[in-house]
Amino acid sequence: RIRSHAHVETRGVPPGGSPRGVLPRVPLVETVAPGSVCVPLRVLQVRVGFRLETGAGVLLEVRVGFRLETNSRQLHCALFHGLSSALRLIPYLSLADFNMASAAVGASTFECGHSDMVHDAQFDYYGRRLATCSSDRTIKVFDVSGSQQTHIADLKGHDGPVWQVCWAHPKYGSLLASCSFDHRVIIWKEMQDCQWQQVYITPGSLHTASINSISWAPHDLGLILAVGSSDGSVSVLEYSSANSNWDTVKLPGTHAIGVTAVSWAPAVPAGALVSAQAPGPMVWKCIDNMWQEEESLQGHTDWVRDVAWAPNLGLPKSTLASAGQDGQVYAWTEKATGGWDKKLVHDFKVPCWRVSWSTTGNILAVSDGNNAVTLWKETLDGVWQQINH
Repeated sequence: RIRSHAHVETRGVPPGGSPRGVLPRVPLVETVAPGSVCVPLRVLQVRVGFRLETGAGVLLEVRVGFRLETNSRQLHCALFHGLSSALRLIPYLSLADFNMASAAVGASTFECGHSDMVHDAQFDYYGRRLATCSSDRTIKVFDVSGSQQTHIADLKGHDGPVWQVCWAHPKYGSLLASCSFDHRVIIWKEMQDCQWQQVYITPGSLHTASINSISWAPHDLGLILAVGSSDGSVSVLEYSSANSNWDTVKLPGTHAIGVTAVSWAPAVPAGALVSAQAPGPMVWKCIDNMWQEEESLQGHTDWVRDVAWAPNLGLPKSTLASAGQDGQVYAWTEKATGGWDKKLVHDFKVPCWRVSWSTTGNILAVSDGNNAVTLWKETLDGVWQQINH
Protein backbone atom coordinates (compact mmCIF):
# COMPACT_ATOMS: atom_id res chain seq x y z
CA ARG A 1 0.00 0.00 0.00
CA ILE A 2 1.45 3.38 -0.99
CA ARG A 3 0.55 5.90 1.66
CA SER A 4 1.10 9.23 -0.05
CA HIS A 5 2.28 10.92 -3.24
CA ALA A 6 4.23 13.77 -4.85
CA HIS A 7 7.58 12.04 -5.32
CA VAL A 8 8.52 8.44 -6.00
CA GLU A 9 12.00 7.05 -5.64
CA THR A 10 12.45 3.43 -6.68
CA ARG A 11 15.60 1.57 -5.73
CA GLY A 12 15.05 -2.00 -6.84
CA VAL A 13 12.85 -4.22 -8.99
CA PRO A 14 12.32 -7.81 -7.86
CA PRO A 15 12.28 -10.31 -10.76
CA GLY A 16 8.83 -10.41 -12.32
CA GLY A 17 7.50 -7.90 -9.81
CA SER A 18 6.77 -4.24 -9.34
CA PRO A 19 9.17 -1.72 -7.79
CA ARG A 20 8.80 -0.49 -4.26
CA GLY A 21 8.00 3.17 -3.91
CA VAL A 22 8.05 5.78 -1.17
CA LEU A 23 5.74 8.72 -1.69
CA PRO A 24 5.83 11.52 0.92
CA ARG A 25 3.43 14.19 2.13
CA VAL A 26 -0.11 13.86 0.75
CA PRO A 27 -2.12 10.94 2.25
CA LEU A 28 -4.22 8.63 0.11
CA VAL A 29 -7.98 8.93 0.28
CA GLU A 30 -8.53 5.19 -0.27
CA THR A 31 -6.75 1.94 -1.04
CA VAL A 32 -6.39 1.26 -4.75
CA ALA A 33 -5.16 -1.53 -7.00
CA PRO A 34 -1.44 -2.44 -6.89
CA GLY A 35 0.63 -0.05 -8.97
CA SER A 36 -1.90 2.77 -8.74
CA VAL A 37 -2.02 5.99 -6.79
CA CYS A 38 -5.29 7.71 -5.86
CA VAL A 39 -5.03 11.30 -4.62
CA PRO A 40 -7.37 14.25 -4.05
CA LEU A 41 -7.08 16.83 -6.83
CA ARG A 42 -6.72 19.72 -4.45
CA VAL A 43 -3.07 19.10 -5.28
CA LEU A 44 -2.84 20.78 -8.68
CA GLN A 45 0.81 20.12 -9.47
CA VAL A 46 2.23 16.62 -9.26
CA ARG A 47 5.81 15.68 -9.94
CA VAL A 48 6.75 12.02 -9.95
CA GLY A 49 10.28 10.71 -10.28
CA PHE A 50 11.35 7.14 -11.00
CA ARG A 51 14.85 5.77 -10.50
CA LEU A 52 15.55 2.13 -11.29
CA GLU A 53 18.88 0.70 -10.19
CA THR A 54 20.77 -2.55 -10.66
CA GLY A 55 23.99 -3.69 -9.05
CA ALA A 56 25.83 -2.15 -11.99
CA GLY A 57 24.27 1.25 -11.43
CA VAL A 58 21.30 3.27 -12.62
CA LEU A 59 19.19 1.54 -15.24
CA LEU A 60 16.54 4.19 -15.79
CA GLU A 61 15.59 7.54 -14.32
CA VAL A 62 12.43 9.37 -15.34
CA ARG A 63 10.80 12.49 -13.97
CA VAL A 64 7.23 13.28 -14.89
CA GLY A 65 5.23 16.43 -14.14
CA PHE A 66 1.47 16.93 -14.25
CA ARG A 67 -0.58 20.09 -13.88
CA LEU A 68 -4.27 19.45 -13.26
CA GLU A 69 -7.12 21.91 -12.84
CA THR A 70 -10.39 20.04 -12.51
CA ASN A 71 -13.12 19.32 -10.02
CA SER A 72 -12.68 15.57 -10.43
CA ARG A 73 -12.07 14.05 -7.03
CA GLN A 74 -9.40 11.55 -7.90
CA LEU A 75 -6.50 10.85 -10.19
CA HIS A 76 -5.43 7.29 -10.83
CA CYS A 77 -1.87 7.13 -12.05
CA ALA A 78 -0.79 3.60 -12.87
CA LEU A 79 2.94 3.76 -12.37
CA PHE A 80 4.13 0.47 -13.75
CA HIS A 81 2.59 -2.39 -15.67
CA GLY A 82 4.57 -5.57 -15.99
CA LEU A 83 8.25 -6.25 -16.29
CA SER A 84 9.34 -8.32 -19.28
CA SER A 85 12.33 -8.06 -21.57
CA ALA A 86 12.08 -4.28 -21.32
CA LEU A 87 10.71 -1.98 -18.65
CA ARG A 88 7.49 -0.22 -19.59
CA LEU A 89 6.23 2.87 -17.83
CA ILE A 90 2.53 3.52 -18.48
CA PRO A 91 1.03 6.44 -16.52
CA TYR A 92 -2.63 6.94 -17.30
CA LEU A 93 -5.91 8.36 -16.09
CA SER A 94 -8.59 5.80 -15.31
CA LEU A 95 -11.59 6.00 -17.65
CA ALA A 96 -14.00 6.76 -14.80
CA ASP A 97 -11.96 9.67 -13.52
CA PHE A 98 -11.31 10.95 -17.04
CA ASN A 99 -15.05 11.00 -17.62
CA MET A 100 -15.59 12.89 -14.37
CA ALA A 101 -12.87 15.38 -15.29
CA SER A 102 -14.33 15.90 -18.77
CA ALA A 103 -17.78 16.52 -17.36
CA ALA A 104 -16.41 18.96 -14.80
CA VAL A 105 -14.30 20.96 -17.24
CA GLY A 106 -16.73 20.88 -20.19
CA ALA A 107 -16.25 22.68 -23.50
CA SER A 108 -16.53 26.37 -24.26
CA THR A 109 -16.67 28.31 -27.52
CA PHE A 110 -15.87 31.91 -28.32
CA GLU A 111 -15.86 34.19 -31.34
CA CYS A 112 -12.27 34.53 -32.51
CA GLY A 113 -12.93 37.35 -34.98
CA HIS A 114 -11.63 35.75 -38.19
CA SER A 115 -13.53 36.70 -41.34
CA ASP A 116 -13.05 33.30 -43.03
CA MET A 117 -12.59 29.61 -42.18
CA VAL A 118 -10.33 28.81 -39.21
CA HIS A 119 -7.81 26.08 -40.06
CA ASP A 120 -5.82 25.61 -36.87
CA ALA A 121 -5.77 26.51 -33.18
CA GLN A 122 -2.79 25.77 -30.92
CA PHE A 123 -2.05 26.39 -27.24
CA ASP A 124 1.44 27.33 -26.11
CA TYR A 125 3.49 25.16 -23.75
CA TYR A 126 1.75 26.46 -20.63
CA GLY A 127 -1.75 26.47 -22.08
CA ARG A 128 -2.14 30.17 -21.38
CA ARG A 129 -1.99 31.51 -24.92
CA LEU A 130 -3.91 30.38 -27.96
CA ALA A 131 -2.98 31.07 -31.59
CA THR A 132 -5.50 30.66 -34.43
CA CYS A 133 -5.06 30.97 -38.19
CA SER A 134 -7.50 31.37 -41.04
CA SER A 135 -8.13 31.71 -44.76
CA ASP A 136 -8.40 35.45 -44.08
CA ARG A 137 -4.54 35.40 -44.10
CA THR A 138 -4.22 36.42 -40.45
CA ILE A 139 -3.09 34.87 -37.18
CA LYS A 140 -4.72 35.88 -33.91
CA VAL A 141 -3.24 35.41 -30.44
CA PHE A 142 -5.35 35.19 -27.29
CA ASP A 143 -4.62 35.13 -23.58
CA VAL A 144 -6.60 32.32 -22.00
CA SER A 145 -7.55 32.18 -18.33
CA GLY A 146 -10.11 29.55 -17.43
CA SER A 147 -13.11 30.18 -19.67
CA GLN A 148 -12.02 33.75 -20.47
CA GLN A 149 -10.19 34.66 -23.69
CA THR A 150 -8.62 38.05 -24.38
CA HIS A 151 -7.52 38.99 -27.90
CA ILE A 152 -4.01 40.46 -27.66
CA ALA A 153 -2.49 40.44 -31.16
CA ASP A 154 -3.14 40.20 -34.91
CA LEU A 155 -0.24 38.88 -36.98
CA LYS A 156 -0.33 39.80 -40.67
CA GLY A 157 2.27 38.88 -43.27
CA HIS A 158 1.06 35.95 -45.33
CA ASP A 159 -0.34 36.43 -48.83
CA GLY A 160 -2.63 33.39 -48.76
CA PRO A 161 -4.64 31.17 -46.40
CA VAL A 162 -2.68 30.23 -43.28
CA TRP A 163 -2.91 26.48 -42.68
CA GLN A 164 -1.07 25.87 -39.42
CA VAL A 165 0.55 27.56 -36.44
CA CYS A 166 3.03 25.99 -34.02
CA TRP A 167 4.54 27.30 -30.75
CA ALA A 168 8.22 26.70 -29.96
CA HIS A 169 9.35 25.57 -26.51
CA PRO A 170 9.48 28.52 -24.05
CA LYS A 171 13.22 28.03 -23.44
CA TYR A 172 13.65 29.85 -26.78
CA GLY A 173 11.32 32.69 -25.85
CA SER A 174 7.86 33.41 -27.21
CA LEU A 175 8.22 32.05 -30.77
CA LEU A 176 5.39 31.11 -33.12
CA ALA A 177 5.74 29.57 -36.59
CA SER A 178 3.08 29.72 -39.31
CA CYS A 179 2.76 28.20 -42.77
CA SER A 180 0.62 29.21 -45.71
CA PHE A 181 -0.61 28.61 -49.23
CA ASP A 182 1.82 31.39 -50.25
CA HIS A 183 4.75 28.86 -50.14
CA ARG A 184 6.26 30.50 -47.06
CA VAL A 185 6.90 29.87 -43.38
CA ILE A 186 7.06 32.89 -41.09
CA ILE A 187 8.59 32.73 -37.62
CA TRP A 188 7.21 35.36 -35.25
CA LYS A 189 8.77 36.51 -31.99
CA GLU A 190 7.20 38.52 -29.19
CA MET A 191 9.76 41.27 -28.65
CA GLN A 192 7.81 43.09 -25.92
CA ASP A 193 4.51 42.42 -24.22
CA CYS A 194 2.03 41.74 -27.08
CA GLN A 195 4.39 43.28 -29.67
CA TRP A 196 5.27 40.71 -32.35
CA GLN A 197 7.88 40.84 -35.09
CA GLN A 198 8.77 38.63 -38.06
CA VAL A 199 12.25 37.24 -37.34
CA TYR A 200 12.50 34.83 -40.28
CA ILE A 201 10.74 34.14 -43.58
CA THR A 202 11.68 31.15 -45.71
CA PRO A 203 13.10 32.08 -49.14
CA GLY A 204 10.78 31.72 -52.10
CA SER A 205 13.06 29.08 -53.63
CA LEU A 206 12.74 26.67 -50.70
CA HIS A 207 9.29 25.36 -51.69
CA THR A 208 7.37 25.87 -54.92
CA ALA A 209 3.86 25.06 -53.68
CA SER A 210 1.64 25.44 -50.63
CA ILE A 211 3.27 24.65 -47.29
CA ASN A 212 0.75 22.50 -45.46
CA SER A 213 2.35 21.52 -42.17
CA ILE A 214 5.05 22.55 -39.69
CA SER A 215 6.35 20.93 -36.51
CA TRP A 216 8.98 22.01 -33.97
CA ALA A 217 11.48 19.34 -32.92
CA PRO A 218 11.82 18.44 -29.22
CA HIS A 219 13.62 21.32 -27.53
CA ASP A 220 16.45 18.98 -26.46
CA LEU A 221 17.57 18.80 -30.10
CA GLY A 222 17.70 22.57 -30.64
CA LEU A 223 15.53 25.16 -32.36
CA ILE A 224 14.55 23.04 -35.38
CA LEU A 225 11.42 23.19 -37.52
CA ALA A 226 10.18 20.56 -40.00
CA VAL A 227 8.21 21.80 -43.02
CA GLY A 228 5.99 19.77 -45.38
CA SER A 229 4.83 21.10 -48.76
CA SER A 230 2.50 20.24 -51.63
CA ASP A 231 5.56 20.23 -53.90
CA GLY A 232 6.27 16.77 -52.44
CA SER A 233 9.27 17.69 -50.31
CA VAL A 234 10.10 18.03 -46.63
CA SER A 235 12.63 20.57 -45.39
CA VAL A 236 14.23 21.10 -41.98
CA LEU A 237 15.07 24.58 -40.69
CA GLU A 238 17.63 24.88 -37.88
CA TYR A 239 18.67 28.03 -36.06
CA SER A 240 22.42 28.47 -35.69
CA SER A 241 23.36 30.58 -32.69
CA ALA A 242 26.93 30.86 -34.00
CA ASN A 243 25.92 33.10 -36.91
CA SER A 244 22.36 33.98 -35.81
CA ASN A 245 20.99 32.49 -39.00
CA TRP A 246 18.62 29.74 -40.12
CA ASP A 247 20.10 26.81 -42.03
CA THR A 248 17.84 24.79 -44.34
CA VAL A 249 18.12 21.16 -45.43
CA LYS A 250 15.81 19.32 -47.82
CA LEU A 251 15.12 15.64 -47.26
CA PRO A 252 15.98 13.44 -50.25
CA GLY A 253 13.16 11.95 -52.32
CA THR A 254 9.67 13.26 -52.87
CA HIS A 255 6.08 12.43 -51.99
CA ALA A 256 4.09 11.79 -55.14
CA ILE A 257 0.98 13.78 -54.18
CA GLY A 258 2.55 16.23 -51.74
CA VAL A 259 3.14 16.29 -47.99
CA THR A 260 0.10 16.91 -45.83
CA ALA A 261 1.60 16.59 -42.32
CA VAL A 262 4.88 16.27 -40.43
CA SER A 263 5.55 15.23 -36.83
CA TRP A 264 8.72 14.75 -34.78
CA ALA A 265 9.54 11.74 -32.65
CA PRO A 266 10.19 12.39 -28.95
CA ALA A 267 13.75 13.26 -27.99
CA VAL A 268 14.37 9.63 -26.94
CA PRO A 269 14.99 7.97 -29.32
CA ALA A 270 16.25 11.07 -31.10
CA GLY A 271 16.48 12.14 -34.70
CA ALA A 272 13.32 10.72 -36.25
CA LEU A 273 10.61 12.43 -38.28
CA VAL A 274 7.38 11.21 -39.87
CA SER A 275 5.65 12.73 -42.89
CA ALA A 276 2.25 11.95 -44.38
CA GLN A 277 1.56 10.69 -47.88
CA ALA A 278 -0.55 8.01 -49.58
CA PRO A 279 -0.93 5.14 -48.83
CA GLY A 280 0.73 5.65 -45.44
CA PRO A 281 3.19 7.64 -43.32
CA MET A 282 6.88 7.77 -44.20
CA VAL A 283 9.42 7.58 -41.36
CA TRP A 284 12.73 9.44 -41.72
CA LYS A 285 15.84 9.14 -39.59
CA CYS A 286 18.85 11.41 -39.21
CA ILE A 287 22.16 9.55 -38.99
CA ASP A 288 25.44 11.50 -38.91
CA ASN A 289 23.57 14.66 -39.94
CA MET A 290 22.20 12.90 -43.03
CA TRP A 291 18.47 12.28 -43.47
CA GLN A 292 17.31 9.02 -44.99
CA GLU A 293 14.00 7.25 -45.43
CA GLU A 294 13.71 4.48 -42.84
CA GLU A 295 10.27 3.02 -43.52
CA SER A 296 7.15 3.59 -45.59
CA LEU A 297 4.12 2.41 -43.61
CA GLN A 298 1.45 0.80 -45.78
CA GLY A 299 -2.17 0.64 -44.71
CA HIS A 300 -4.32 3.54 -45.85
CA THR A 301 -6.25 3.26 -49.10
CA ASP A 302 -6.36 7.03 -49.69
CA TRP A 303 -4.14 9.97 -48.84
CA VAL A 304 -3.14 10.59 -45.23
CA ARG A 305 -4.35 13.88 -43.79
CA ASP A 306 -2.43 13.90 -40.51
CA VAL A 307 0.24 12.09 -38.51
CA ALA A 308 1.22 12.52 -34.86
CA TRP A 309 4.06 10.90 -32.93
CA ALA A 310 3.11 9.97 -29.35
CA PRO A 311 5.07 11.24 -26.34
CA ASN A 312 6.92 8.40 -24.61
CA LEU A 313 8.05 9.91 -21.27
CA GLY A 314 11.69 9.13 -22.02
CA LEU A 315 11.36 5.41 -22.69
CA PRO A 316 12.59 3.85 -25.97
CA LYS A 317 9.15 3.16 -27.42
CA SER A 318 7.92 4.60 -30.71
CA THR A 319 4.21 4.97 -31.42
CA LEU A 320 2.53 7.18 -33.99
CA ALA A 321 -1.01 7.73 -35.24
CA SER A 322 -2.22 8.45 -38.76
CA ALA A 323 -5.58 9.74 -40.00
CA GLY A 324 -6.70 9.27 -43.59
CA GLN A 325 -9.12 10.43 -46.22
CA ASP A 326 -10.30 6.80 -46.22
CA GLY A 327 -11.84 7.37 -42.76
CA GLN A 328 -9.41 5.10 -40.96
CA VAL A 329 -7.15 5.95 -38.04
CA TYR A 330 -4.20 3.66 -37.34
CA ALA A 331 -1.79 3.38 -34.41
CA TRP A 332 1.69 2.21 -35.44
CA THR A 333 4.21 0.80 -32.93
CA GLU A 334 7.82 0.06 -33.77
CA LYS A 335 8.89 -3.52 -33.07
CA ALA A 336 12.12 -4.34 -31.25
CA THR A 337 13.13 -6.59 -34.14
CA GLY A 338 12.47 -3.90 -36.74
CA GLY A 339 9.43 -2.88 -38.71
CA TRP A 340 6.12 -1.55 -37.39
CA ASP A 341 2.95 -3.13 -36.04
CA LYS A 342 -0.33 -1.60 -37.25
CA LYS A 343 -3.59 -1.49 -35.28
CA LEU A 344 -6.84 0.01 -36.51
CA VAL A 345 -8.09 2.48 -33.92
CA HIS A 346 -11.44 2.94 -35.69
CA ASP A 347 -13.01 3.16 -39.14
CA PHE A 348 -14.97 6.42 -39.04
CA LYS A 349 -16.51 5.95 -42.52
CA VAL A 350 -15.84 9.65 -43.20
CA PRO A 351 -12.55 11.50 -43.81
CA CYS A 352 -10.50 12.06 -40.64
CA TRP A 353 -8.81 15.45 -40.37
CA ARG A 354 -6.49 15.56 -37.37
CA VAL A 355 -5.03 13.34 -34.64
CA SER A 356 -3.46 14.55 -31.40
CA TRP A 357 -2.00 12.73 -28.38
CA SER A 358 -2.39 13.59 -24.70
CA THR A 359 0.71 14.74 -22.82
CA THR A 360 1.33 11.23 -21.48
CA GLY A 361 0.82 9.65 -24.91
CA ASN A 362 -1.96 7.26 -23.91
CA ILE A 363 -5.11 9.06 -25.10
CA LEU A 364 -5.65 9.88 -28.78
CA ALA A 365 -8.00 12.64 -29.96
CA VAL A 366 -9.45 12.39 -33.48
CA SER A 367 -11.42 14.99 -35.44
CA ASP A 368 -13.50 13.69 -38.34
CA GLY A 369 -15.78 14.75 -41.18
CA ASN A 370 -18.87 14.52 -38.97
CA ASN A 371 -17.67 17.63 -37.11
CA ALA A 372 -16.92 15.46 -34.08
CA VAL A 373 -13.89 15.10 -31.81
CA THR A 374 -13.58 11.73 -30.10
CA LEU A 375 -11.10 10.38 -27.55
CA TRP A 376 -9.60 6.88 -27.75
CA LYS A 377 -7.57 4.77 -25.36
CA GLU A 378 -5.82 1.43 -25.78
CA THR A 379 -6.77 -1.23 -23.24
CA LEU A 380 -4.24 -3.57 -21.67
CA ASP A 381 -5.16 -6.28 -24.19
CA GLY A 382 -4.36 -3.96 -27.10
CA VAL A 383 -7.89 -3.01 -28.13
CA TRP A 384 -8.70 0.67 -28.81
CA GLN A 385 -11.88 1.90 -27.13
CA GLN A 386 -13.65 5.23 -27.28
CA ILE A 387 -13.83 7.21 -24.06
CA ASN A 388 -17.44 8.30 -23.62
CA HIS A 389 -18.03 11.49 -21.69
